[in-house]
Amino acid sequence: AYDAAHVQRLQFIRRCRALDMTLDEVRALLQFIDTQSTVKDLDMLRAVVGDEKLNYLGYSYGSDIGSYYVENFPDKVGRLVVDGATDSSISVFEVGLTQTAGFQLALENYLAACPEMFDDCPFTGDKAADLATIRGLYDRYDASPVAAADGRLMDAGVLDIAMSMALYSQDYWPYLNDLFSEAIAGETETAFWLADFYYSRDVDGTYIDNSLEAFIAIYCVDYPVETDPTVLAEQERLLQEASPTTYRPSPPIGDTTCANWPYKYIGPGITELTGAGAPPILVVSTTGDPATPYEWGVALADQLESAQLVTFNGEGHTAYGQGNACIISTVDNYFLKGVVPESDPNC
Repeated sequence: AYDAAHVQRLQFIRRCRALDMTLDEVRALLQFIDTQSTVKDLDMLRAVVGDEKLNYLGYSYGSDIGSYYVENFPDKVGRLVVDGATDSSISVFEVGLTQTAGFQLALENYLAACPEMFDDCPFTGDKAADLATIRGLYDRYDASPVAAADGRLMDAGVLDIAMSMALYSQDYWPYLNDLFSEAIAGETETAFWLADFYYSRDVDGTYIDNSLEAFIAIYCVDYPVETDPTVLAEQERLLQEASPTTYRPSPPIGDTTCANWPYKYIGPGITELTGAGAPPILVVSTTGDPATPYEWGVALADQLESAQLVTFNGEGHTAYGQGNACIISTVDNYFLKGVVPESDPNC
């Protein structure tokens, strides 16, 4: 049986298919927006502007593009930095599992710091009790969604997206105080504000960009779809184990979006990258990053032959440009002067 979320995904696919059938341009494009095709496009752009080498800074998914560029065009690499790095050697399920655990850790880090950091902290500092409070909110809004002023219903899904958005950076933690205080009181303002920010939804109900839809189209072609019921059931168990606070079990039916996508997996396979022959590059990774967890950066730096790991001991998603002087000077000196640190500066 499909739950409401899976029904929405199927409706999304049907709308995409209808658009695809009426716009030949979209039909031609959708099969070629995978990461490998993007890397080839990037090298074409490098050639068009007349650059002998590619100088590149890639954040988050941009680190995928950067690391695959190093793999495919090592002789064209100039000075290249990936920040919020990902690990190409793991499956799409392992990506989701590690992120689920990463957001659980980020939530626990917030809860540990909250009582001393904020006068308006809605939590006690008792980890088990605070996590139970949050789990109770998920269960409450799953059972009885609350309508916002515009009629939209705040359920546990909205609460989850709002919380995840605020865990992307320690600077957003004050919004978590508002989010949970309001949720306890049955209010929805901050939850929808954060969720709308995540989805790039404007105040008039329109959307500023289509980045989330683009990611669906990309990973449906980048990754194979798992369909074995036994494997799917085990994956559900592991996800629940990784985040017992926020993960809500669903029927083990797999990725219904990509299973119904008009273009199937054409990726290179789950494989380690080596970038053999490339000049030195930097891999920046943050210990408290929930979206691209630190171990991914460590793994990528270990796999790429010419990579130097740059660790930021802190919270949030990506590090360069976030105000840490050590990270900024390390990356700037590399880009401007070609200086590669002899070892991880452990910023």
